[in-house]
Amino acid sequence: MSFLETLSNPFVFGIVVGLCMLLLTYLDTKITKKERNTTNYFKVFLAASFVSGGLKFLVSNVNINMSGGNMTNKFDEDVSSNGSVKNVTEKIEKIRKTKNIYLDNPDF
Repeated sequence: MSFLETLSNPFVFGIVVGLCMLLLTYLDTKITKKERNTTNYFKVFLAASFVSGGLKFLVSNVNINMSGGNMTNKFDEDVSSNGSVKNVTEKIEKIRKTKNIYLDNPDF
């Protein structure tokens, strides 16, 4: 098992990020010469671990479909049903033209 596979686990990722935040908080206390007690460090570790581990879990396990389906399958269906790529290239050109309209400066 490689390091990247181990780091893809949300629990391990949360602990690593929590430790990094502890190091950054420690360096901050040394630079600014603020006094912090153990509970502050514990709070920073818990907050960083839960937030980063939770986000890692959501990103890796929850499939968010913005279009309601898999776009690659729709593309493959268009190509296979028509038997030609011409229809698909026409669609791509329409998308590019529409994209240019919205990205360019408005013509008043």
